[in-house]
Amino acid sequence: MSYSRYKSFTGDDGSVKTVPFIPIREQSTDKYTYWKQGFSRMDLLSFRYYQDANYGWLIMQANPHLPSLEFMIDNNEKIRIPFPLESAIAQYENDIKVYNEVEGGK
Repeated sequence: MSYSRYKSFTGDDGSVKTVPFIPIREQSTDKYTYWKQGFSRMDLLSFRYYQDANYGWLIMQANPHLPSLEFMIDNNEKIRIPFPLESAIAQYENDIKVYNEVEGGK
């Protein structure tokens, strides 16, 4: 089962707070690829590197320079893939914890 990035922002009543942008820090183990317009998709990249199509959001978090819509990504744009997945998720969870401590869980 895929990791839910919303679990740390869901209230007891099931409501979801705004999920902040948490950048994914670069690691020496990260992988890189190039975007091919008309062929590349975030779900396909996620499946290729993580064997799970549900981590396109993580790839987007690692590439804040990209536009938020896939069809607007320039051809041959270099894309960083946080790798390995477990390490990227652990970092993300830690950064959420720090965010919640600093922001007081707002």
